[in-house]
Amino acid sequence: MSPRQKKLATALEIAEVRFNAGAVTELDVSQARALLRSTEATIPGFETDIRRAKNALAILLGKLPGAIEAMLGGNAAELLGISRP
Repeated sequence: MSPRQKKLATALEIAEVRFNAGAVTELDVSQARALLRSTEATIPGFETDIRRAKNALAILLGKLPGAIEAMLGGNAAELLGISRP
């Protein structure tokens, strides 16, 4: 789970606790849940972008994608300038 997902999950938990205490409306809980789910839905797209970038880099360097992963030390997303939510 990414740091952003953790923060949003915590925000959802807080919204649920506050709702159960009567401090906020169900709308607040729904909005927190929707934001978390929306963020989670973007992750596969970012992962696809990372794979595409690694494959493109592999082609340019005449390497296999697995070799690129080893060259990048597992930090492909960071080194290729692709940030996750």
